[in-house]
Amino acid sequence: MQIRRLFAELQRLNNKNILLNMERIIENMIIYFHIDERDWETKKEIETPVGQTLYWDYFFYVKSHLIEKWDKPTFILYGL
Repeated sequence: MQIRRLFAELQRLNNKNILLNMERIIENMIIYFHIDERDWETKKEIETPVGQTLYWDYFFYVKSHLIEKWDKPTFILYGL
């Protein structure tokens, strides 16, 4: 049911810019799947049990390019 509400909200906002807080999403996946960051950095890619591949270079990019200022009407979604 929550997914349906999320999609309904996204449809309502379809004229707006929507960004995801990827740093938080990835960090939550690291915690949930018990991923060792040093091991991940060495391997560069880690496959999660749900079939999502996490890429170290992308995570490093996300952490290095945080959103600090955005001049457009935007909603930032993040996982809890």
